[in-house]
Amino acid sequence: MDQPNKRYPRATPQVAKMLGLDREEVKPPADKIIAQPPAPQPTREAGTKSNPLFNAFKDVAIFILILIIAGAGYSYYNSSVRQTKGEPDSDDVTRQEVENNQIAANTALQANHDTTPNFEKTAPAGNQNASIDTNIPGTLEIPSINVIVPLIWTKDTKDFDADLKKGVVHYPGTTLPGEPGTAYISGHSSGYAWDASPYKKIFSKLGDVPDYSSFTMTLTLMDGTKIKQQYVVARRGIYKPDDQEQFKNTAEPLVALSTCWPVGTTKDRLVLFGKLVSTEKP
Repeated sequence: MDQPNKRYPRATPQVAKMLGLDREEVKPPADKIIAQPPAPQPTREAGTKSNPLFNAFKDVAIFILILIIAGAGYSYYNSSVRQTKGEPDSDDVTRQEVENNQIAANTALQANHDTTPNFEKTAPAGNQNASIDTNIPGTLEIPSINVIVPLIWTKDTKDFDADLKKGVVHYPGTTLPGEPGTAYISGHSSGYAWDASPYKKIFSKLGDVPDYSSFTMTLTLMDGTKIKQQYVVARRGIYKPDDQEQFKNTAEPLVALSTCWPVGTTKDRLVLFGKLVSTEKP
């Protein structure tokens, strides 16, 4: 009687013989066996799926980290460059620019020998422009540098920082536009990188305004009507913030457009003086 196959006991001798299962297994010598690397282990348990929300959060976190590192690097580089050039950091620029506005406004008061802002004074007889409603912002337009910006009537020097985020400011204590004397207007030429105000660099190109070019101001009178004043740039100058010369009044109506200069510093003031040439209703 045929003996059952030892390797495949369930196979009949005839089947084992047909399939070649009755052959003895030949094993290689022990010294000839090549070790096989272990099979890689699964990194996740069977049935576990990736979490899309976790992956998205991880990607966002990595992106934010890269931005922070890049921002820190740029800030350090920018600070190093400014220090090499002997210029203050942008944070100092903006802070000093506001402080210089306050210094300049106080100097303007001294230069005019007047401590009472014009918007609290009685208007001279016959001067329609002195009845400007300073509760309503005006509009300054400088076509040569494509600037259209609100004109804010600052009531107190402590409000400069907030008002400069809304547009350019008229210095309290200086004449109103259209009056004999110098109406002094100032705007930022630089600002914080994260400042969302659209006016933080509104006067950065003020130096590009050509001599004898024109700019206009649209103002609202106390009776609600509007007027448009046109000015022509008659001269310009560079001044220290506390230089009284830039605030001196004249017998004719002038508007001084001022900003910190050079751009990115608070070293000096660039001032353009515009002479009133016409007043009309828009």
